[in-house]
Amino acid sequence: MNIFLNGASSAGKTSIARSLQRQLSGPYIVYSRDMFHQTLPPEFWHDSDLRKQAGPSLFKGFHLSMAAFAEAGVPIIIDHVLNQNGWAVECAEVLDGIPTLFVGVMCPLDILKERERAREDRDEGLARSQIEKVHSHGAYDFTVDTSKNSAVNCARKIAERFSQGNFKALNNILRHHHNLKASNAIARKD
Repeated sequence: MNIFLNGASSAGKTSIARSLQRQLSGPYIVYSRDMFHQTLPPEFWHDSDLRKQAGPSLFKGFHLSMAAFAEAGVPIIIDHVLNQNGWAVECAEVLDGIPTLFVGVMCPLDILKERERAREDRDEGLARSQIEKVHSHGAYDFTVDTSKNSAVNCARKIAERFSQGNFKALNNILRHHHNLKASNAIARKD
């Protein structure tokens, strides 16, 4: 079973993930978007045409690799920012059939901006650019608010929810997507 943390930059996902590693039994690995970003060449970030051309397939590979770890029996804690159209559905598709607790890591924008200013590894305005889209899919198994709880307490609450099983949010995202596609296909026929 896996845990998928989704939230804007500076929301506290990585701190929660590290705390979950200490709290859960077994060798959970943290599999993060930040880690993936570090594998990309610098020109990817400086060339918008390259990002438009190569970005979709690069991130599709990142998403597929999450499922590969899970299918190999490696439990993962995914640390992601689903701020692009279609990424929630893409992740739901690749993790379909793999029990995954989908967690929304919430934090008000004013606090995200303060945290961003305090970090040396974030450009100011990143959280603002993500906040509108990151939770737009609307479905979670569980949410935490890092403005009201420490990473350790958020991780403890997530671990408690994780122990209960019965994860449906990613399946609901997928079902909603398929229903929408079917409705659109019917509307085009009319």
